[in-house]
Order: sequence, then C-alpha cells, then structure tokens
Amino acid sequence: MIAPVTDTNPSAIPANIAANTRFARELLGYSQAQVAKLVTEAGLTFYPTTVARIERGTRVIRIPEDQLLANALGVPVELLRRSPEEFRRAIPPLALQHELRVAREQAAYWAGRVEEAEQAIRTYTQA
Repeated sequence: MIAPVTDTNPSAIPANIAANTRFARELLGYSQAQVAKLVTEAGLTFYPTTVARIERGTRVIRIPEDQLLANALGVPVELLRRSPEEFRRAIPPLALQHELRVAREQAAYWAGRVEEAEQAIRTYTQA
C-alpha cells in the first residue's frame, strides 16, 4: 500500500491520487461501482476492483486514466494529484456544487411528477 505524502513531487502523485479518490468518492456518496461506471461511460473500461486497487495504492493510475477519474468525481485532475491536505481544503466548494447539482436534478424530477399528477387530476375530474 502506498502511504499518502504531503508534497506534489512526481513520486507522491500516485499516493495522492489514491487518498484523494477515496475521499472524494465517499464525500459524494458514490460506490466504487458507480465511479467505475462513470469512467467506463466516458470511454475507458473500469471495474469496481480497479477503483479499489487505485484507492489502496496497489494499482498505479496512468495519465489518461487520472483525467477520466477526476471527471467522474467532478474535480480538476490537478487537484486530484495534490496532497490530501490541499485536496481537503479545496473540496468543500466542490462538494457544495455537487449537492446543488443533485438538488436541481431532484427538483426537476419532482416538478415533472407534480405536472403529471396535476394532469391526472384534470383528466379524472373531467371524466
């Protein structure tokens, strides 16, 4: 297992990505399977075990993969490569953006359901 380090020298990047991936995934409430699905949908086959191995530091992530992983987590790839301390300081605004996006999606869903219910009531009362 690669222990996270607090600098951004090239040898620290795999450990930083490992720690930051897990932190972001858990913060967002995603399972390893959900992250793998998002990366796969972006064009690179990923499995839940791939995500688990990256998080444990037993699989080194390559440069094109880190970009897709960062996109799946909604964070800039440069931030994913930073020390865990820097990552955690920068994450609160990103987490709030995620919550806002989810809230908007839920609001749109429920607005559609309200519209469907209103239409059903109109149809029922006209019959």
